[in-house]
Amino acid sequence: MTTINLEARKLLSAADGPTMAAADSFTMAVEEGAGSDNAPILDDAAAAEAVTGYLAAAGARSRFEGLSVESVTVGDGGQTVDVVLTATARPPVVNWIVPQGVTVVAESSSRTALTR
Repeated sequence: MTTINLEARKLLSAADGPTMAAADSFTMAVEEGAGSDNAPILDDAAAAEAVTGYLAAAGARSRFEGLSVESVTVGDGGQTVDVVLTATARPPVVNWIVPQGVTVVAESSSRTALTR
Protein backbone atom coordinates (compact mmCIF):
# COMPACT_ATOMS: atom_id res chain seq x y z
CA MET A 1 0.00 0.00 0.00
CA THR A 2 3.04 2.27 0.12
CA THR A 3 2.76 2.84 -3.63
CA ILE A 4 -0.83 4.03 -3.25
CA ASN A 5 0.08 6.34 -0.37
CA LEU A 6 3.04 7.75 -2.32
CA GLU A 7 0.91 8.32 -5.42
CA ALA A 8 -1.77 10.04 -3.31
CA ARG A 9 0.85 12.33 -1.76
CA LYS A 10 2.29 13.19 -5.17
CA LEU A 11 -1.19 13.95 -6.47
CA LEU A 12 -1.92 16.16 -3.45
CA SER A 13 1.30 18.05 -4.08
CA ALA A 14 0.37 18.42 -7.76
CA ALA A 15 -3.11 19.71 -6.81
CA ASP A 16 -1.77 22.70 -4.89
CA GLY A 17 -0.37 24.47 -7.97
CA PRO A 18 -3.56 24.54 -10.03
CA THR A 19 -5.58 25.45 -6.94
CA MET A 20 -3.39 28.50 -6.35
CA ALA A 21 -3.60 29.38 -10.06
CA ALA A 22 -7.39 29.23 -9.80
CA ALA A 23 -7.32 31.49 -6.73
CA ASP A 24 -5.23 33.97 -8.73
CA SER A 25 -7.87 34.07 -11.50
CA PHE A 26 -10.00 36.55 -9.56
CA THR A 27 -11.60 39.73 -10.83
CA MET A 28 -12.25 42.82 -8.76
CA ALA A 29 -15.73 43.67 -7.56
CA VAL A 30 -15.69 47.44 -7.80
CA GLU A 31 -18.38 49.23 -5.86
CA GLU A 32 -18.91 52.98 -5.70
CA GLY A 33 -19.56 54.96 -2.54
CA ALA A 34 -18.42 55.27 1.02
CA GLY A 35 -17.59 52.05 2.77
CA SER A 36 -17.38 50.15 -0.52
CA ASP A 37 -15.51 46.89 -0.46
CA ASN A 38 -13.44 46.36 -3.58
CA ALA A 39 -12.92 42.66 -2.97
CA PRO A 40 -11.47 40.01 -5.26
CA ILE A 41 -14.14 37.64 -6.60
CA LEU A 42 -13.58 34.21 -8.10
CA ASP A 43 -15.67 32.88 -10.97
CA ASP A 44 -16.38 29.16 -11.50
CA ALA A 45 -15.56 29.17 -15.22
CA ALA A 46 -12.35 31.20 -14.86
CA ALA A 47 -11.19 29.02 -11.95
CA ALA A 48 -11.83 25.80 -13.92
CA GLU A 49 -9.99 27.23 -16.93
CA ALA A 50 -7.03 28.19 -14.72
CA VAL A 51 -6.87 24.65 -13.30
CA THR A 52 -6.88 22.91 -16.69
CA GLY A 53 -4.42 25.44 -18.11
CA TYR A 54 -2.02 24.94 -15.21
CA LEU A 55 -2.18 21.15 -15.43
CA ALA A 56 -1.52 21.27 -19.19
CA ALA A 57 1.42 23.68 -18.83
CA ALA A 58 2.92 21.56 -16.04
CA GLY A 59 2.60 18.33 -18.04
CA ALA A 60 0.69 16.71 -15.19
CA ARG A 61 -1.22 14.30 -17.43
CA SER A 62 2.06 12.65 -18.42
CA ARG A 63 3.01 12.16 -14.75
CA PHE A 64 -0.29 10.71 -13.52
CA GLU A 65 -2.20 7.85 -15.10
CA GLY A 66 -5.85 8.67 -15.64
CA LEU A 67 -5.55 12.18 -14.22
CA SER A 68 -8.95 13.82 -14.01
CA VAL A 69 -10.28 17.08 -12.63
CA GLU A 70 -13.28 15.87 -10.66
CA SER A 71 -14.43 19.30 -9.54
CA VAL A 72 -13.50 22.95 -9.28
CA THR A 73 -15.83 24.82 -6.94
CA VAL A 74 -15.86 28.42 -5.86
CA GLY A 75 -17.38 29.14 -2.48
CA ASP A 76 -17.35 31.50 0.45
CA GLY A 77 -18.84 34.34 -1.57
CA GLY A 78 -16.29 33.99 -4.37
CA GLN A 79 -13.28 33.99 -2.05
CA THR A 80 -12.29 30.31 -1.90
CA VAL A 81 -11.67 27.70 -4.57
CA ASP A 82 -11.67 23.94 -3.97
CA VAL A 83 -10.13 21.53 -6.47
CA VAL A 84 -10.50 17.73 -6.50
CA LEU A 85 -8.18 15.64 -8.70
CA THR A 86 -8.17 11.88 -9.20
CA ALA A 87 -5.61 9.55 -10.74
CA THR A 88 -4.88 5.83 -10.89
CA ALA A 89 -2.21 4.13 -8.79
CA ARG A 90 -0.93 0.68 -9.67
CA PRO A 91 0.55 -1.20 -6.72
CA PRO A 92 3.24 -3.53 -8.10
CA VAL A 93 2.78 -6.52 -5.79
CA VAL A 94 -1.02 -6.83 -5.86
CA ASN A 95 -1.52 -5.59 -9.43
CA TRP A 96 -3.01 -9.00 -10.36
CA ILE A 97 -5.69 -8.53 -7.66
CA VAL A 98 -6.65 -5.01 -8.81
CA PRO A 99 -5.65 -4.90 -12.49
CA GLN A 100 -7.68 -1.71 -13.04
CA GLY A 101 -5.57 0.05 -10.39
CA VAL A 102 -6.67 2.02 -7.37
CA THR A 103 -8.18 5.48 -7.66
CA VAL A 104 -6.45 8.09 -5.52
CA VAL A 105 -8.10 11.40 -4.70
CA ALA A 106 -6.51 14.74 -3.78
CA GLU A 107 -8.44 17.75 -2.52
CA SER A 108 -6.89 21.20 -2.29
CA SER A 109 -8.28 24.59 -1.27
CA SER A 110 -6.99 28.11 -1.70
CA ARG A 111 -8.39 31.45 -0.64
CA THR A 112 -7.86 34.67 -2.53
CA ALA A 113 -7.12 37.82 -0.56
CA LEU A 114 -5.65 41.23 -1.19
CA THR A 115 -3.86 43.19 1.49
CA ARG A 116 -2.70 46.77 1.50
